[in-house]
Amino acid sequence: MQTWAYPAQIEDQGADGFLVTFPDVPEAITGGDTLEEARTNAADALEEAILAYMAMGQVIPEPRESQGPEELIVLDPVTAARAILAQAMRTDR
Repeated sequence: MQTWAYPAQIEDQGADGFLVTFPDVPEAITGGDTLEEARTNAADALEEAILAYMAMGQVIPEPRESQGPEELIVLDPVTAARAILAQAMRTDR
């Protein structure tokens, strides 16, 4: 199965930790006190946003290659499989 990994922008906010955003999934915004915590939270935020897209019957953006300083965050494989199935079952494609 194809791995779904979404490009994320991780910004150092100094004393406030790290901010993580996903250009292709704007609903997924998170952060963390450390870079490791920010990456973990990013994976959770990405999964929740994709699950919300599915619950609302919205088109799920397909992952693209990262550009510049973006870091790829891997979507949970079970959620990725569900997303692929949801997209394949859409009638308005």
